[in-house]
Amino acid sequence: MKKFVILSLLILILICRLSGFTEGGDNKEYTQNKGSSEHIAAVQYTTSDDPLFDQAMVDYQSGIYADALEKFKAIVKNEPDEAPKKERLLRYIADCHYFVGLKGEKKNLHTASDLYKNIMHKYPSSRDENAIALYRVADSYAVLNFYYEAIREFENFCVAYPDSPYVPEAVFRMGNVFYKMKKFDEAALKYEEYVHKFPAGEYAKRAYFSLGDCYSQGHKEDVAERWYRDALDKWPDLENIPEDFLLNLGFHYFRSMKYRDALRIFFFYSNAFTDSENCKRGLFFAARSLVELDQLHLALKMFSLVIERFPNSSEAMGSAIMMANTGVKKPGMRVPRYFQGMQNYIDPLQTYKDMLAKFPTGEYAEDLLFQKGFLLFKNNRYEESFDAYRQLISQFPQGKYKAEAVKYIIMTTDRLVEENYAKGDHLALADIYFKSRDKGLVTGDNFKMSYTMGDSLKRLRLYDEAMEVFEKLLKTSGSIIDRNKIVLAIADTECERGNYNNAERVLQQLSAISSEAERKLISHNRKNRSKGTVKSSLPENPLHKQMNRILGNGYFKKGQFEQAALYYSKVLSSGESMEGMALVYLNYAECMKAIKSLPLAITSYQKAIEIYNKESQKYTVEVIIDSYRGLGDCLFEGGRYSEAISMYKQSLAKHERHENLWTIYSMGRGYAELRESGMADKKFSELKTKGGEGFWSNIADHALRDYSWHEKYALVQQ
Repeated sequence: MKKFVILSLLILILICRLSGFTEGGDNKEYTQNKGSSEHIAAVQYTTSDDPLFDQAMVDYQSGIYADALEKFKAIVKNEPDEAPKKERLLRYIADCHYFVGLKGEKKNLHTASDLYKNIMHKYPSSRDENAIALYRVADSYAVLNFYYEAIREFENFCVAYPDSPYVPEAVFRMGNVFYKMKKFDEAALKYEEYVHKFPAGEYAKRAYFSLGDCYSQGHKEDVAERWYRDALDKWPDLENIPEDFLLNLGFHYFRSMKYRDALRIFFFYSNAFTDSENCKRGLFFAARSLVELDQLHLALKMFSLVIERFPNSSEAMGSAIMMANTGVKKPGMRVPRYFQGMQNYIDPLQTYKDMLAKFPTGEYAEDLLFQKGFLLFKNNRYEESFDAYRQLISQFPQGKYKAEAVKYIIMTTDRLVEENYAKGDHLALADIYFKSRDKGLVTGDNFKMSYTMGDSLKRLRLYDEAMEVFEKLLKTSGSIIDRNKIVLAIADTECERGNYNNAERVLQQLSAISSEAERKLISHNRKNRSKGTVKSSLPENPLHKQMNRILGNGYFKKGQFEQAALYYSKVLSSGESMEGMALVYLNYAECMKAIKSLPLAITSYQKAIEIYNKESQKYTVEVIIDSYRGLGDCLFEGGRYSEAISMYKQSLAKHERHENLWTIYSMGRGYAELRESGMADKKFSELKTKGGEGFWSNIADHALRDYSWHEKYALVQQ
């Protein structure tokens, strides 16, 4: 309690400092004046000659309606229909059901409504009594939450009995019913009708404040402000404003972002209604107002107070989350750790995790997942942030954070794609793709990120998925340059998976389109040669290099090495670098080796090795392994055995998992040619051990026999 008093004084000082005292949601249902519903029947009555009737009337006037009801029922059984007393008894019976229903036994309200309707039908001439009966029918429907029936009967009442003293109350009650239906515009019309027709009426204060709340709920803050201002001008003392209206006034200020006024109202409310069920709401929104006013230290202390005083409430839960959110917004403040719940501010991520464990679904989960994702993003923990936002969209596909979550998923994906692609971690990129596949990220607006994911999928030989990415991009990309790049990627993918005819067809279509500009240039120059307005020739189209590379790859995979070499030579002869040149040189070298053009093959292998060593992160390790092995083969064919063995060693050293048995075999042959019998035996034995029984064992034995024969033959020759 001492803590609350100190905190109250601090906030009071803050309020005075922030602004002068100017008078002045989420809504609780209005406290409703039941009008005739709460009026104990004040009937002028004198004793009769029927003792049972007298006892019933005493009970009735004393509010003991259940006892009175039984007595009236007993009396009415003996009354003939034509007896003057019969109507009176029937009305008392209906009244008793009505009042018993208002006390909580609502089934009696159904009975009362039916009885009143029968009485009005049977005794139409009793106008004053029927006016009360019809009002109570409408009131019964309102209490039973039969909203449309209640509105209908209140309207019927006002039309049928315009001079009844209950008309003002009926108009006000219609406003209340519309409010409960959340039809705030219709409710406002009824409240306005009341204040215009009955400005000094019993419900004028309630009508004014209700008007402010209706327009505030309907997001018409300017109109709401006018009605609230008029209400406060008429009734300036906050102490005299009913509790529910005072709380709603605070919510209006909060919704209108008038946080100083909101703080003042919530603070007053929390102190004036300390025993109210809604005191915790007042404290919670006072703390939230402090957050909006950037008074974060005081806000944290107020949230702590809510947790301490109302530990199991939804407001305590909200306070813990708000403290964690403050830790995200402004971490590192010096705070009193001994205040209850302050750990939520100090370690917000743990708070989100703990809360999500308690509330894995529902509105809390939606807020928590969003805040968790934001905190992780802010701390550069992009993969965890990505997972949090992905979970958010999966659980709440049409939730309030959908647009923001998609934005953060795109940003986290963009960073993850960039980081992993630079490291050559294509498996990580594939994982991101499969996690985000159904999130609509692959679009022309996210071209670089989407294209990179497609390229990684292609490199992993996930050709169907890569084609899915490229085809989606082709449908959504507007840039000519981007579209050409996508078409090339599609052709390359088709080639990679062996659909060479498809690849050629795609490239032919692209070639026809890309040549249009060149044809227009030639046509222009022919027409304008005499005028001296000839344009310079276009630079070499980079598309042609890519197309030649892809066509070269296609022929290379089909084993048509001379045709492949023709296209690769066009790429290399341009003199301009492009992405993937190490692989182009490697494939060209393989073609030259296949057609026995060893000098060109050696030069190209060396160029592939040079480029790889400069840009190793852009290639798989197979590029350097194959380059060294191919270079070794060429040197071996040229009789340069020592150099060949050196290349084979480098090929094997690059990656043990990619150790090639053919390379070991070639090294053994090299040592044999150099007459290094010990090393040759060692390599052939290694080949038998690593190759196992069968092919490799047989080829090793054959090599050993061949080597031994040559050794013996050479000695004989000597």
